Amino acid sequence: MIAISDATLLAFTKLKTRKVRTFFTIVVAGLLFSGVFAVLLISQGFFQSADAFSKQAMVGRYIVSAQDASIFTTSSGFDEATNPELIEKAKVAYEKLISDKKRESKRLGIAYDPSTDRSPIIDSPYESGKKMLDSGSMIAQQVLSEYSANNKAKATINMLTAAAKPYGAKAFYETHSLAPKYGAIVEMKQGKEVFDVATKPIPAESSPMGNIPSDTDEMTLAAKSLVQLHLMKDQVWQPTSGHIPVVVTEKRAATLLKYPAPKADAPALERLNYAKELRKRAAGLTFVMCYRNSVSQSQITQAVSTAKEIAANKTNKNYTKPSLVYGVPGDTSCAQAAVVSDTRSADEKSYTAKENEFRRLFNEQVDPVQQKITFEVVGIAPNSFMDTMTDGTFSIGVGEMLSSMLASQTFRFSIPEEMYNQLPNKEQYADILSQQQQFGLQINAQMYAEFADAESARQFMKKESCTFGMSGKCEPVEKKFMLSSFGSNSIAIEEAKKVVDNVIVVFTLIVMAIAGLIAGLTIGRTIADGRRETAVFRAIGFKRLDISQVYVTYTLLLCVGIILVSFGIGYGVALIIDNLNWVNATVAAQMSLGITDSQTQFHFIGMSVKLLWVVAAIAAAGLLGMALPLLRNVRRSPIRDMRDE
Repeated sequence: MIAISDATLLAFTKLKTRKVRTFFTIVVAGLLFSGVFAVLLISQGFFQSADAFSKQAMVGRYIVSAQDASIFTTSSGFDEATNPELIEKAKVAYEKLISDKKRESKRLGIAYDPSTDRSPIIDSPYESGKKMLDSGSMIAQQVLSEYSANNKAKATINMLTAAAKPYGAKAFYETHSLAPKYGAIVEMKQGKEVFDVATKPIPAESSPMGNIPSDTDEMTLAAKSLVQLHLMKDQVWQPTSGHIPVVVTEKRAATLLKYPAPKADAPALERLNYAKELRKRAAGLTFVMCYRNSVSQSQITQAVSTAKEIAANKTNKNYTKPSLVYGVPGDTSCAQAAVVSDTRSADEKSYTAKENEFRRLFNEQVDPVQQKITFEVVGIAPNSFMDTMTDGTFSIGVGEMLSSMLASQTFRFSIPEEMYNQLPNKEQYADILSQQQQFGLQINAQMYAEFADAESARQFMKKESCTFGMSGKCEPVEKKFMLSSFGSNSIAIEEAKKVVDNVIVVFTLIVMAIAGLIAGLTIGRTIADGRRETAVFRAIGFKRLDISQVYVTYTLLLCVGIILVSFGIGYGVALIIDNLNWVNATVAAQMSLGITDSQTQFHFIGMSVKLLWVVAAIAAAGLLGMALPLLRNVRRSPIRDMRDE
């Protein structure tokens, strides 16, 4: 058997004698395998960086969000609205209301028009001659709400506990939507109310496409554990301040502070430090909102319209000013509309008092209620889809996509429950930040289960979740919850790893087959061209094994060239992608997971033993491509090869 050094020298000589063929093989096969290297380098970099950030943020937490499956039934609303029993119940309630109001109006000596009370029953627009409940009627709303509360088997935290315990769930949480039971909460921009909305343009901040997002309609009372990730370490909130603690989005915090995010061409250090600086500046940040019930809002509207009317008729001698004139309060006060003048007679005032008494008897709002609410920022959460929308468009850059991958869900406007419960004045917000609807019915709560490991959480979601189907229901119908990961997408990321690995294996096999064919043709042609040379070797005493050793070495040297070229190109592609995106990706990861003090960076290049898969695939492709031509060549007669040449 010839020495390895001799076989290597002969093989290297063969590579140099067919330079064009060698170059073509290395470049074509290298380009094919470079795609595999690039995908593997980028995917490993992504997953390694995601793991590094997730471990710092979630510390091994795996939380599953559970939504009541019954709310995903699309047909139930129409079925209930046309339910004959509910229609009859609404009819009886309406007739009783009319009767009671007639009796009380007669007792009080005031006029009452039954047509002012909206009927809960209307003609169905879908079926001629059929009746249905009018969702705009208060009576219809109450009937439907009571029916839903009494007849729908709503999922509860106890049901979630029973379902998740067998999978190893260790903790359970609930969140509650908050909304004014009566009236509305309006943000006071720069601490001021805007009253003259009829003549002044609506500020851009009030639009979800504008500066300050319309997140206040998504107020959520959340367990502190669910928002712990986004709480600022240096927040200074104290319960004695009376301020409501709140976790807001980056966009709201940046707008309130007038500290916009750096532009894409800003220095990397400035962009990397933005998240940390934003949280530092937001410590102790407050903003105010004004709650007004419907009566208070009506008086403000009346004050504005009357002021316009008086101004428009200041030169009209025939104009008579209304007997009751309200004035607009100070724009920073959130106060009641003050009475500017009241020239009503004693009889008029007496009649109004009787009307108010009449309305109170039937639980109608009579007295104006208003209250200024001060919120204090104690945490900053990543922006949601609504927050990334700007002027009707939204960004789908690497940062936004990465943010959605790392953080599955966030609250746009959340109040940590344990902190809220420490407020000494929280009772005054009972109707303003209510967990109940107008009729006293509980608003649907969101539930969560926390698991010790990703596999347990994954199995729970896989086996116990329903999926919204073509039937208009969440299927299978026996499942009570629609489940998804919450907070960190660590569960989904681990699942994605397996999918990517499988894709890479398939991709590698396909490329390996193509490269093997190319290598086989190249090596086969090289062996065919060297038939005389092989015959001479045989004639001077080379054995078949010696000749095979030369060609195996030749093939391996060819494979080394392919490995170097393919890895170089693949690494170059990954390096370009990494250089273009690592800053945005790091910022997105910081903001998504609330990590601002870490020096960890998000990169798209990752080294892994899986790279050896590709090296082995290239070697296998070359050796497989060599095997058949070599086997055929060494079995040929050297005398025939000499004669043929």
